Amino acid sequence: MYIRANLAVKRDAPPRSAAPRPLPLRLGKQGAEMTYVIVATVMIAIVVLWVVRRSRYYGKIFSDSHYAEVAFWAARMIDRHPVKESSMANGTALMTDAGLAIAYTSEINQGDRSIHFSISQAGGYTTGAVGGRFVFLLIRLLNKNKCKANIFKTDSTVHHAVFEMPVSENWILEDLVHVVSDMKDYQPLSITKVSQAQQGDL
Repeated sequence: MYIRANLAVKRDAPPRSAAPRPLPLRLGKQGAEMTYVIVATVMIAIVVLWVVRRSRYYGKIFSDSHYAEVAFWAARMIDRHPVKESSMANGTALMTDAGLAIAYTSEINQGDRSIHFSISQAGGYTTGAVGGRFVFLLIRLLNKNKCKANIFKTDSTVHHAVFEMPVSENWILEDLVHVVSDMKDYQPLSITKVSQAQQGDL
């Protein structure tokens, strides 16, 4: 008895084409130099933009119109008494268009009337250039009075100007036009830095 077997012929499958391997990126000397130029250009543009923005910001802070805004507000505050806590709601705190925050309080201290201004830049750190100039502005505003002045800054960099005069005396204000004009003669002030604990003793 014969059995006929059908034997399947095994044929090799066609080879799969291998995926092309990515070639390593090789920058020539010229390509590397171009990359450095692009990065440097971007960095320079960022620095220039920052300088321009800061220049505009401080230009606005130190403008005559801003000095006038602060002087006019401070002059209106002098007759507000007593003021135990400053507030935007009642006008005893001010945020100027240029981003300067100023607060005012007034109290009786051992027979003297004490008025207190605090000055800070919105956003946190208050520079000596900004704090010092606006303390100077307040001094010029009140320069006709025989009052005691205490100027200082705290660890938080907020600048303070405290003026004291007997309750029986009336505060005299300098002409606001002269106050603004005098700002061109500003000279840096020596402002003492005190801790929060020391501030409570002032």
